[in-house]
Amino acid sequence: MRNNLFCTLTAVLVAFMGVSCLNTSDLDMQQGDHIDVATIVDGSYNTPYYVEFDNGEKASVASNRVGSSITFPTKPEILKGEVRKIVEYYLDGTPLEGFEKSITITNMFNIPTDIVKLLDTVNATEFDDPMNITAAGYAKNRNYLTMQLLLYKSAVLDYKHEFFLAYNPSKKGAYEDMYGSAEGDARYYLWFELYHDAGVDTTVSDLSETFLSVKLDPEVIGTDDLSNFKGIKIIYRDLDTRKPKIHTINF
Repeated sequence: MRNNLFCTLTAVLVAFMGVSCLNTSDLDMQQGDHIDVATIVDGSYNTPYYVEFDNGEKASVASNRVGSSITFPTKPEILKGEVRKIVEYYLDGTPLEGFEKSITITNMFNIPTDIVKLLDTVNATEFDDPMNITAAGYAKNRNYLTMQLLLYKSAVLDYKHEFFLAYNPSKKGAYEDMYGSAEGDARYYLWFELYHDAGVDTTVSDLSETFLSVKLDPEVIGTDDLSNFKGIKIIYRDLDTRKPKIHTINF
């Protein structure tokens, strides 16, 4: 997913890790010179696990400097055997058969992962807190929609914000007025609604960024083929205005 999500993600992680994303010539090779959003996939292709990047490329893992043990979910079935990560790595060795790259992993960061929900199966009443989608991208090879979100960070250290992405086939509810724009060219987009619950968090001065990956379940959205869509539109409540806003991803 080398689009605006990747560029924004890199800029955020650069500040965190002290790595220059523009000039990697002086990096210690213990430190990766690439950062990508990816899925770590349970054993296949004669390796305990491999990395599948959001652009569809697969990489065998020559070495994992942060430990070789990765816990894969066993349920629900749709998420079985794969975990979403931000992977820092460098190219290393010859790729095994069936792979485009061979890499050494120097760092990994978990991406919270969920499954898209039907709106009428969840209670969205308390999930009306604002946020901003600063970047988003869709990885068609594993059907993940990944978003970078900006929100007011919690003043409570152990408090976790909650999010869910919903598909609303009836287009009724809190954001039904936004679907009025789903005419003309917009008819050819797949529409979702993103909800956020900040709970007891009332901080209004300090901003924080987080990431969210959502698996687009064909049984929920009614199709496993997005090739006829021009992209994705996500409705959410804006952080600055508290009014509904649309973020568009063009394929």
